Amino acid sequence: MSFTENLKRWIARRIAVHRGQLNPQPVIDLETVTGTLERSKVPVVFIMVLVWVVSITLLTVSSGQQKRHFDWLIGQNAPLTVYAKTSFDYSDPEETARRMAAARSESPEFFRIIPQRSQEMERALVDFINAVRQGRSPDMESVAGQQAALISPGLRVALADPGRNYSRFLQTIHKISLRGVLAKAQKADRGSTKPVRIIDSEGRYLQEREIGMIPDPEVLAQMLDIDLFGPSGWSDDELRKVLLALIGPEGNLELDEEITKAAAENAEQEVEPEIIHVARNQIMIHKGDPYTDSTRAMFKAEEEALQKQGNLSLNEFCAQLAWSVVLLLAMLFFLFRFTPPDQRDGRKAFVTGCVIIIALLTNYGSIQLFLQGREWSRTLEYQCLFSAVPVALCAALLTVLVGVRFALFSSALVCSITAMMIMPTRSFELAIRWFSITTAVSLIITGVSNYRAYFFRCFSAVLIATVLVSVFIFVEPELLKRETLIHMVAMAVMNSFCVSVLALLLTFAFELIFNVNTNMSLMVLCSTSHPLLERLKREANGTMYHSLTVATLAEDAAREIGVNPLRVKAAALFHDVGKLIRAPYFTENNPKSGELHAKHTPQFSSMIIRDHVKEGLELARKYRLGRLIREGIATHHGNDLIRSFYAKAVEAQEKGGDSAPVRENQFRYQGEPPKSKELTILSLADPCEAACRSLESPSPEKIREVVTNIFVQRLLGGQLMRSDLTLSELGRIRESFVSTLVGLHHSRVAYPEEEKRKNG
Repeated sequence: MSFTENLKRWIARRIAVHRGQLNPQPVIDLETVTGTLERSKVPVVFIMVLVWVVSITLLTVSSGQQKRHFDWLIGQNAPLTVYAKTSFDYSDPEETARRMAAARSESPEFFRIIPQRSQEMERALVDFINAVRQGRSPDMESVAGQQAALISPGLRVALADPGRNYSRFLQTIHKISLRGVLAKAQKADRGSTKPVRIIDSEGRYLQEREIGMIPDPEVLAQMLDIDLFGPSGWSDDELRKVLLALIGPEGNLELDEEITKAAAENAEQEVEPEIIHVARNQIMIHKGDPYTDSTRAMFKAEEEALQKQGNLSLNEFCAQLAWSVVLLLAMLFFLFRFTPPDQRDGRKAFVTGCVIIIALLTNYGSIQLFLQGREWSRTLEYQCLFSAVPVALCAALLTVLVGVRFALFSSALVCSITAMMIMPTRSFELAIRWFSITTAVSLIITGVSNYRAYFFRCFSAVLIATVLVSVFIFVEPELLKRETLIHMVAMAVMNSFCVSVLALLLTFAFELIFNVNTNMSLMVLCSTSHPLLERLKREANGTMYHSLTVATLAEDAAREIGVNPLRVKAAALFHDVGKLIRAPYFTENNPKSGELHAKHTPQFSSMIIRDHVKEGLELARKYRLGRLIREGIATHHGNDLIRSFYAKAVEAQEKGGDSAPVRENQFRYQGEPPKSKELTILSLADPCEAACRSLESPSPEKIREVVTNIFVQRLLGGQLMRSDLTLSELGRIRESFVSTLVGLHHSRVAYPEEEKRKNG
């Protein structure tokens, strides 16, 4: 059969189903699935194990992919504290550079003696002495002659003294000339401890000395002055000035830059790199510390070490395995420790597990998408990741699907696992800050009653909480650049929008698949425009009025004791929809219903009345009403006795003498007493409204008496045995019923026309 023919057959079948000519045959019977979740613990165990498997899988994959994705600039203050993910060694470039600089500074400089300068210096000194001693006319063109002509007569006489020994003077000149004289400016630039080696005129390397030990022209002039005239030298330093002019300021040494540079390079090459060992979980950089070349080298060495390790080590895998189990068990313990028994069921646990898995996968996907985006755009800072992960999705979903307690405990698990994906060694701080976001979101959207408000509350809550925590708490303002702030706010806006849209779509999906009733869906059901309620208005108007009145009674009582009024109201509006099938047999729809029942035995009439529960459940399934509505239909009579027909059966047996006994179970409803407070209120409001309507003159006293009798009757009949309502709450419910019923049945003043008709 061709594809076209199959498509035509499928379309024809869908049309027939829509027209009611064929019964729909779903691929998956959602009623069976929901019932299995409520009755069996196997799906709950399965989903919890699946949560654990997904958690450990994501942790394992994330650990294998973890790298340092920082793009900090040199000199920038670190916006967070970073811990080492593994042990490794690295070469510290800053310390190595410092040691190389020290080796360069300790490397000697090489100065070469300039023979020409040595000769000029010695010749000028010898010529000056000879000119003074011999008394000849100085050569005014030479420096020696000029200085000899300028000296004072006293110095001239002292220098020309025949008894003065000039041999030591000449030896000093020659000796120092061979060892070198360095210009004073060059000595001052290098410091007194700089090592120096002298290369003499024959190319020999003299012994290394500190530069302070090499005389400059001033020191040489002082030494020569002392050689001639003793320790005090010639008065007024005249001779020293003359000798300094003869020696010249440059000395006879010149730096050999080529040899000096080669020696410094050799010294640097001999320096061993500074190797530093970093242990796992050791702090690599503190928050606020400057980001340096050494830090960058440390991050790079760690990344290389992680790449060499490849897969997780056994110890790390076991640690993640243990932590995931501890977190899951802690969540389950606190969840069932602090959750009331009436709120524990397999369906809620299964829904919670599904939401946790979806949230974890969404968080992992967002992390990978963010990191991929950073590969495309290097302007996106790594710290923006903390405001880009949609950690609030779990809280936003579970708050409306199963309640705040489930949302908070599940969010703690999701935040912890997600934080371990990013920062396995320092996940606690990040998890706490994310948990503060999810807590704020959960508290803000609690009690939301329509989808539009849910979307906007979710968007605003996620945005405000994320910006406050990520921007102004997670990062110190003084360390935050303007560009980074803009990126983080943009990520928070995108995160808020995605969480809101996903939460809304997934809420629809869970409501449809698992028959979950949220406040939003209950608000839709409370509208009388629902197709089933429209049908009830047309075909059983009395039942519709009765349901509306019961809804008013139950809603007021729910507010009085502090339970959810929407749940009570929605259940009350649909609790009697089964009366649509045989509407004329019920008094509120047909005042002559007694004539119809007179044609049947009390047992048959009792079956008709009793079956409206079963038929109501069938209609609820057909119209895809949620579990709350079906429970309200099934439990609003519990297993109570249909007393009117039971009494007729007993009376007929006594009059007719029928030997067949009247069994009480033939006149009892087949349901169970309600468990929750909301449905217990409904089960009390239903008979109270019906009984008070039948009163001929419903005075406040009679209404109070009727309501009290019904409460006592239901209590003694065991219809409240499964409920967790306290006696105090029952008393407040009774007073609320009386107040509302008195208001509904109050007498009014007759109009004048009515009085005239009555009197006339």
